[in-house]
Amino acid sequence: MVNFDVNATLTGEVAITSSGAVTGTVDSTAVGAIQKGGIPLDATLTVNSDGTFTSSLYPGTVIGVIISNSQLIQVGGPNSGYPTILVFNGGTDD
Repeated sequence: MVNFDVNATLTGEVAITSSGAVTGTVDSTAVGAIQKGGIPLDATLTVNSDGTFTSSLYPGTVIGVIISNSQLIQVGGPNSGYPTILVFNGGTDD
């Protein structure tokens, strides 16, 4: 996952289970800030019948849409004045 937010970059690895649990860690850096590594990520996704989904981090707010079994698009920081669009491509590190 890579997120180019306003003056910030996040990168890391997450796992999503069939029940919608998302866990992993991210590294964060921003202009004028100290780099932080290994920040835990823990959330639950709820998929709606139309393919959109919400997250326990933003209850009741649609934050993305599932494109296929291995791709989704998410709005990062949906309540921010500068939301970002994140594209996730799933796969393995074979």
